[in-house]
Amino acid sequence: MGREPHPLGGNAAQYLAGTQAATSGMGALMGAALHGIGQHVDVSMQETLLGAVDGRLLFTEYTKEVATRGDNPAAGFQFCQDGDDLDAIILPWLLDRSKYQIAEAAQAEGVFAAPVLDVGEVVESEHFASRGYFVEVDHPETGPVRYGGAPFQMRETPWDIRRPPPLLGPAQRGDILRPPGSHKRGPGQVPPDRGYLGDLTTKEGPDMTKLPLEGIRILDATDVWAGPYTCTLLGDLGAEVIKVDSIQRFGSRGQLNPPDTRPDGTPPVMWAYPDGVPRTPGTQPWNRVALYNGINRNKLGITLNLRDPQGKDLFKRLASISDVVIDNYATGVFARLGLGYEDLKEVKEDIIVISMPLFGNYGTYSQYKGLGSTADPISGHATLRGYLGEDPTGLQGTVHSDAVASSTAPFAAMAAIFYRNRTGKGQFIDFGQCEAYMGHLGEVYLDYTMNGRVQGTRGNRHESAAPHGCYRAKGDDSWVIIAVTNDEEWERFCQAIGNPALDGRPALRHVPRPPRQPGRAGRSGWQWTVQRTTTTRSCACCSRSPHPQRGRTATPAWCGISETPLSIRIPANCLGEHNEHVFGNLLGLSWTRQRVAQYCRSRPDQRKSTIRADQ
Repeated sequence: MGREPHPLGGNAAQYLAGTQAATSGMGALMGAALHGIGQHVDVSMQETLLGAVDGRLLFTEYTKEVATRGDNPAAGFQFCQDGDDLDAIILPWLLDRSKYQIAEAAQAEGVFAAPVLDVGEVVESEHFASRGYFVEVDHPETGPVRYGGAPFQMRETPWDIRRPPPLLGPAQRGDILRPPGSHKRGPGQVPPDRGYLGDLTTKEGPDMTKLPLEGIRILDATDVWAGPYTCTLLGDLGAEVIKVDSIQRFGSRGQLNPPDTRPDGTPPVMWAYPDGVPRTPGTQPWNRVALYNGINRNKLGITLNLRDPQGKDLFKRLASISDVVIDNYATGVFARLGLGYEDLKEVKEDIIVISMPLFGNYGTYSQYKGLGSTADPISGHATLRGYLGEDPTGLQGTVHSDAVASSTAPFAAMAAIFYRNRTGKGQFIDFGQCEAYMGHLGEVYLDYTMNGRVQGTRGNRHESAAPHGCYRAKGDDSWVIIAVTNDEEWERFCQAIGNPALDGRPALRHVPRPPRQPGRAGRSGWQWTVQRTTTTRSCACCSRSPHPQRGRTATPAWCGISETPLSIRIPANCLGEHNEHVFGNLLGLSWTRQRVAQYCRSRPDQRKSTIRADQ
């Protein structure tokens, strides 16, 4: 039995749920504007987090086994026969260079690497200064303070802090409720800064059959997780999403013939196939892999070779009939292909393009390549998560930034569509995934800019609750979280564990208990939980979708919308499944079925060339 699980840094669950609420609320607003439908939006924090665990839910559905911690053999420290020899070579080289020099040298060779920054180093970072991420706000009580800035940069409608956070008290309450530039108005008068809502709303009354984004088309040129899931959420809200796959580069569809098991004999989480263990890849494993199928529902799937002139032409034709184009490749990849924003603007003047490289399209680290686990150290998050007082060397990578980026980018897309419908202007959105992630650590950065304090790991402890921790329950690797935030809860907790006398101890009686002697309070909870099993409340908002090659599997919903409930209209697409429909019906090409198959080469063993995210 291993150590107890520990949380992410900051207040990850609350921030992610808030982001999903903003995105789903924006979707409902779009539905009201486009179709005249008002909605009640229900966001569950539990269901939000279920959607943030990449392919692990589908892994469990596929293999009937539970994905556990430490399931990535390529991450972390591994013993090997010549480990001492490697240490003798590598360690002197590392210790002779700064973390910045090491990361720069590795990136120059195409290796994903990043310096591990603490909170203070993030705020003072040259990269974020070059992008203007931290902004100074003149607060009436504190004076000038540096705040975290925009989660994404919109070229046509730049983000701005129009006022500092509100103060408490009745004198300020009116300022909280009154929008900037508002004036006294009579009943029923629409404030000038919101008049565009009436211009966008349908004049024919509500159409209760339409999803919020029905009539919007998204061209999805993304891979792995953050980009694809961005487009999936837009598809869930009703947009028609055309997913561009490549048979030259598989990405999240996995390897053509991946190994059946990891070194310990179990199947890799991301590349698991259905039908239990042992896995059965089948004749088309690329259509059955867990990671892809878990995050690519509600899309039409096509295949294109974007290095081929005809492939580029077809991509531009698709862009010309789309509202939004999204890519998450490294900085400059699509521009070098001749498919950047300026290129696409030539075929559609009001196109909206969202580019999602990890560190943005300009700045010191803009040419750095990586995954979510690369954003973790540069954002400072790697120094915040972990066991109390321990450094990051014992941690495996986390890709929570993918979940954050994919929850935030749909909001950016809808905001740009909203603006375009109002003005007729499209725009380019520079979406640095790391900066979207940093927006979820705002109070941590403020603690540094206001107080000079660099926060570190706190394990499962919390400054406003005790006991607050992860306690072992009865069973193998079974745990329960207990949080007591006030004296009333403390009294009920003591009753629940059958130890009411504990409530009378002066040292433990009042909140906050020093951090309220959390060790003494926690030990009593541990003695109780270790004798009991855990229960999990079922997710109330799940749906099962049929798939031609993997059967029916469960998918967690990320929000509930009252009038036009979200559903899985299209299961995750098979490779090139909708080529004929998209090229024939949407583009109007009079290609024969044989011509489509010949051009798209929908069998991966016919691959001829490679396009990589770093080219």
